[in-house]
Amino acid sequence: MTWGDWAHTSEISCQEPAARDEWSGTEVAGEPYTISGTWQVSKNVAPILGGDGKEFVPRHTVFTNDPKTKYLHKIKIGDEWETVMAVQSWDRSMFGEPPTYKLETV
Repeated sequence: MTWGDWAHTSEISCQEPAARDEWSGTEVAGEPYTISGTWQVSKNVAPILGGDGKEFVPRHTVFTNDPKTKYLHKIKIGDEWETVMAVQSWDRSMFGEPPTYKLETV
């Protein structure tokens, strides 16, 4: 049993970023998927740098061992979809475990 097996116990709904249909010009929703993880209201009050190099103040922090969720993917927290603006990972191979990912949303 790894640390993530007992720490990341919630199923979190996620969605890939929307794409634009080149023929119609409409926005097409990305593929939905779920990850196991935990989330909390962000403790950051100072802005942090996002994946685009711009500063933002995160609303929620999500921890997971699943590498699927990337910058600009959507995560459903409660009834709202939030956008992942920063992804950080920690190498846990020295413990024989997969990496842990920290996702910051707005």
